[in-house]
Amino acid sequence: MLDLEFGRRERVIDAPEHILFSIGPSVLQHDFLDPSSTHFPKVRFSFDIPHSLLLVKMSSPEHGAAIGALSTEVAAQLALMGPNTRNEITAFSGSGIRAEGKGKTADFAWGPVVPPAGAGATGSMTVAVEVAVSQTSTMLKRDIDYWLSPTAGNANLAIAMKVSRTEPEVSIEMWRQASKGPHRTQHTTISKKRNTVTVSGDPVIIPFLDLFGRAKLHPAETDVTISE
Repeated sequence: MLDLEFGRRERVIDAPEHILFSIGPSVLQHDFLDPSSTHFPKVRFSFDIPHSLLLVKMSSPEHGAAIGALSTEVAAQLALMGPNTRNEITAFSGSGIRAEGKGKTADFAWGPVVPPAGAGATGSMTVAVEVAVSQTSTMLKRDIDYWLSPTAGNANLAIAMKVSRTEPEVSIEMWRQASKGPHRTQHTTISKKRNTVTVSGDPVIIPFLDLFGRAKLHPAETDVTISE
């Protein structure tokens, strides 16, 4: 069924990104949660073992292009900070959080190679990325809420990317946890018309402290800033 849906997404512009399954715990564990499983490499998902539920998010070429562009730029800026600093951070593709029989995988994420003390089940993920194509803004916001929740993802920063399938345009939002819940701190729109790329709104900034979980130690250690 998943193969059929992947094919449909490539043909239909507004095909849904998610499918909800009722699935037995043993199948869920073997086909999706086992790290050695290669059944569905392009699948991102949320799961609830006690209720036998699996919500599958199907990646697309647009997902890959958006994540590839962002991760390449971040990697380039980390390299400028020197090998010791760069090697403190690792990138996770399809990285997940699991606690009390429930969990979720992100489209992409970064965090320290060595988890900070007290990280617990949330591990070392400090910045999570979610990409939406046909996914609704409401569902994308729900994903962001999950990654920033202290009892779930507990990330320092969440990046929401919304990609249009009909226009050459992508929006990027930065969210962080605040006293009254997740709060959007940055909004950027990147569009292309003919051969001209236009960037409007805020520069995309990933603060060093949010990414590394520590203060800067020397001048080469800077915030990751993407302005073009």
